[in-house]
Amino acid sequence: MQLEELPTSILDLHDGMPAALREAPMRLLLIDAVLSWPNIRVYEEVNTAEECVEMPYGDVDSAAWNTTLILSWRWSTVKPTEYTHGFAPMSDMQFAELTAVLRRAKSQGIQYVWIDWCCVPQYKSSPMVEVLRSKVFYARARAMLVLPTFVSLPSEGVVGLLLVKAMRIIRSRAERTSSRRCQITQGLLESILSKQCVAGREYFTRVWTLAERMARFGRPERLCNWLSLESWLGMLVDAMLKSAEDRSASEIYKRILGHDVGQRLDAILEPLDAAIKTGSMHVSEGLDTQVAELFELAVGIWHTEKELAEAPTKNWLESYLLDAHSGIYQAWSQADRVWAVYSYFCWKQLDQRSDSGLLEALQDLVRVTGGSRKVLMCMATKLGLAKVIAPAEADGKLITAAENNNMEQLLAALEGGAFPDIPGTDGGAALYFVAEKGNLAAVNALLKHGADVNGKNVIGATALHVASAGGHEEVVAALLAAGATVDVTRQGDRTPLHVAAEAGHDAVVRLLLKGGANKDAIDADGKTPLFLAAGSNDTPNVIRVLLEANANKDCKSKRSGNALSAAAIHGNDEILRLLLQAGMNPNMVMPGEEAYTALHFAAENGHTACIQSLVKAGAKLDASGSFGTPLYRACVCGKVDAVKALCTLGAKTEAPEPTERRTPLMAAAYQGNVAVVRAMIAASARVEAVDKDGWAPIHYAAKADSYECCVALKNAGATTKNPTSSGNYPSDLCKSRQVRDILPDGRRAPGLLTLGAQTLMNVLF
Repeated sequence: MQLEELPTSILDLHDGMPAALREAPMRLLLIDAVLSWPNIRVYEEVNTAEECVEMPYGDVDSAAWNTTLILSWRWSTVKPTEYTHGFAPMSDMQFAELTAVLRRAKSQGIQYVWIDWCCVPQYKSSPMVEVLRSKVFYARARAMLVLPTFVSLPSEGVVGLLLVKAMRIIRSRAERTSSRRCQITQGLLESILSKQCVAGREYFTRVWTLAERMARFGRPERLCNWLSLESWLGMLVDAMLKSAEDRSASEIYKRILGHDVGQRLDAILEPLDAAIKTGSMHVSEGLDTQVAELFELAVGIWHTEKELAEAPTKNWLESYLLDAHSGIYQAWSQADRVWAVYSYFCWKQLDQRSDSGLLEALQDLVRVTGGSRKVLMCMATKLGLAKVIAPAEADGKLITAAENNNMEQLLAALEGGAFPDIPGTDGGAALYFVAEKGNLAAVNALLKHGADVNGKNVIGATALHVASAGGHEEVVAALLAAGATVDVTRQGDRTPLHVAAEAGHDAVVRLLLKGGANKDAIDADGKTPLFLAAGSNDTPNVIRVLLEANANKDCKSKRSGNALSAAAIHGNDEILRLLLQAGMNPNMVMPGEEAYTALHFAAENGHTACIQSLVKAGAKLDASGSFGTPLYRACVCGKVDAVKALCTLGAKTEAPEPTERRTPLMAAAYQGNVAVVRAMIAASARVEAVDKDGWAPIHYAAKADSYECCVALKNAGATTKNPTSSGNYPSDLCKSRQVRDILPDGRRAPGLLTLGAQTLMNVLF
């Protein structure tokens, strides 16, 4: 097409080019030179005398453009930060595809080719002139070649089998119907399977390649004019496979396929995901037929008359800016979302390396669309620039609506251009509050408008934390799909999995684990999700889910032991039995100076069911921690039912604690707990046993001023007439006269001759 035949929007790119850009030299490569290379050469290594022509853009006439092919492509490897001789970002497979096309183009009168790596300065000078004006090159070149990257098919799993089965179906149809389309599709699949690689999907999802395709607007070009049929089908295969995990991976392909065929692609994704995860085609019957039909339709679309280049109009620009958060288009840097399309609408030269230049460019584009704050904030949020834009009344309305869970007001605020991440109470943004309330519609609306899915409040909690804590399964799924960091930590190093497990939300725990959550994440106290679930009530299903995921059962916290001890502390017998059945050691000694086992914890807290389960599983009844046996600890803590259970199970009633050599009965007497004292006496505990200082149980009862304990011990045969090693009788240790009166000691009455006069008078009178 001649320049004057192009649409006005494209002509304006040419006519509006500033003089400085028009006069700057540009480069066109000679096809014969490129065909002689082993791979493409970097700009700085091209022989300008023999391998290209260079002249100001304004001097390149229509005849030259009508013999030029331009390359729109995805680099296979990242450009080195420093110049590296001989490096090329084009893979051997890409170069082979390129040279094959160049040979055909040469036979049709094409003399030149424009390739960014070779024609745009890469190291020794600024590339910005070509960045700004290269859209005009894409508009004027006679033809454009799309060259995708190439990726390997999965070497394991069901993908290979699925493609083979789809090919069999297509082959059968080709034999039965003699359909030319079936025959072509069969041949393409055979080629793909023999190479075990396909063209990558990324080409159509990048903002720079979008800008390059837009320059072809006004030309009646179809897919078949841009890329090979095998590349097109390979790109669709790759998009289909990636979309099994990330639905946004196929969004642009659904647009290209059209509504009806796009729906067929959508229908494939769920059964495809199931087949890939299980490694079996049996879970997705009919999937091979669906895939075969999709491929046949895609081959037909390659030939269709549908024009693919989008028009660079004001309406398109507004839609593009509002779609910033849709995930359809990707960029190497977020700023590229603006710079890739800026010169379609504005020729002003700005500092593309600064945030101020980027913001000015965005504001220019928004003015082109009509100046809506909603459009501005949508893209500004994506670019991370929203915080530097002056607040508006809509911002306050948004956070109020979110905190009050008012959907109508929230949507109105967003429509008015509210900044979705404006902070509210305790630093939480709108997404935090609606996620906390489980409002899925509000969550989706905020995400669509660019809310930061990983935004934190003052304690570091995110929307995923509060949605997980509240058990809001659909909200959790939406946040994960939007890119929420699954192992983000809040204050105390708690992850969403920690809070979901502690709250007992097994469905959310499954979702988080599926999303890659660390099942053994450790918080600031050394506690894992399994530990927290074990120490919470009504969470056996969470325990089951975590055990199925092979959570580390024996991970110990800093102070409270492991999951088994947590269950024992809180009396969660069902959970405790689940953990024991999973192989947890009932005799594992917990960290800390106490050197407790789970049985110690169960005894201290009086959980008899846990005591019985632990002993049945082999727990040592008389495990001696630093502060005594489980029976001793039950006596100290006054847990009479635990004392009775342990004694019935055979615990040693005389096993002393290691420091003072006190027996369990002494501990009970010291606490003044008559019920425990009686239980120990009933279990035949020795009432005359003494510790290392000669104290017997009745000494401790006296010290506790416990009248009832002293009576119980005396009735059991305890003597009150034995002193301690330091000479104290029980009566010397009590404060209460009532207690002293029942504790006669072994001292002799003093003789009269030894008494003083006043004492004698008191005795006699």
